[in-house]
Amino acid sequence: MPRSPRLDFEGARHHVMNRSSRRRKLFRDDTDLALLHELLAEVPGRFDCKVQGYALMATHFHLMLQCDGAGLSTVMAWLSGALARKINAKRRWDGPLFRGRYRNRLVLDEDYWRDLLAYLHLNPVKARVVAHADQTTWTSHRAYAGLDAAPPWLDRTELLSLWGSQEQYRDAIADLMAHRSVLPEIFCDDLLWRAPSTKDANQKRIPGVVVRTLSTAEALDQVAAITETSVDELMLPRRGRTGNRPRTLAAWWLVRAAGMSRARAGAVLGMGPGAVGGAVHRTKAAEGELAEWREALQDAFWNPPGPPSSHDG
Repeated sequence: MPRSPRLDFEGARHHVMNRSSRRRKLFRDDTDLALLHELLAEVPGRFDCKVQGYALMATHFHLMLQCDGAGLSTVMAWLSGALARKINAKRRWDGPLFRGRYRNRLVLDEDYWRDLLAYLHLNPVKARVVAHADQTTWTSHRAYAGLDAAPPWLDRTELLSLWGSQEQYRDAIADLMAHRSVLPEIFCDDLLWRAPSTKDANQKRIPGVVVRTLSTAEALDQVAAITETSVDELMLPRRGRTGNRPRTLAAWWLVRAAGMSRARAGAVLGMGPGAVGGAVHRTKAAEGELAEWREALQDAFWNPPGPPSSHDG
């Protein structure tokens, strides 16, 4: 299925994230997390890419990267490939580690970039891995708080400037921990992990984050390609004993990726708004083939293919 080019340019800031396949515990202990940490340490020297923040969790990771040399796709192709080789060799596994290609958001707004660091550093607290951010090992918090010497590959210059000082950063984390302040609404897992839409941009007011939406034709073409059917068949009320599941998927995708209201999506597919709402609910909760299609569409939205890496692992 054709994908749009990934949004990237020299000096672009990216929030990069990925989840393990089936959300299983990919990094089982500190030795597993150390593998990713060691690879991350190689990124600035290999690619002229600044690592400004990170949070490495048992089932997922978050990175804050600014690529000045090689593009983000090249950096992540190397990082993901090298990690897969190390983990698969250690576990005697074969196959992908993650549920799809990595996701990223291009961040233009400095306030969002600053707050994103706090969100990353509070991930282990929210997940109840530790009681306090100071107790974490696998985020960049302790380096920013001055509790550990910062590794030479972690670039703190911009974000400490955005926080004002190391003391102001520590105070802000303390306020967030004590619930004296809160992060903006966009820093909730549901909004961060799902494919953004026009509704998110307009109603949630995502600051400084580039949000891409699809046209009606693009959305329908993607559904047809994923489900190996035709756009015309997406309009049919039923198809076989199980109904027209591609049509169900199309209703959800028009709402999610094309930013349509349920009424407008229904008008395209010949469905009432209530039927579209039911299709959206069924798709979000689906398992099996419909869930596989859903994940494939999400992956296509977030992760258009980049150029092959010219760097060895």
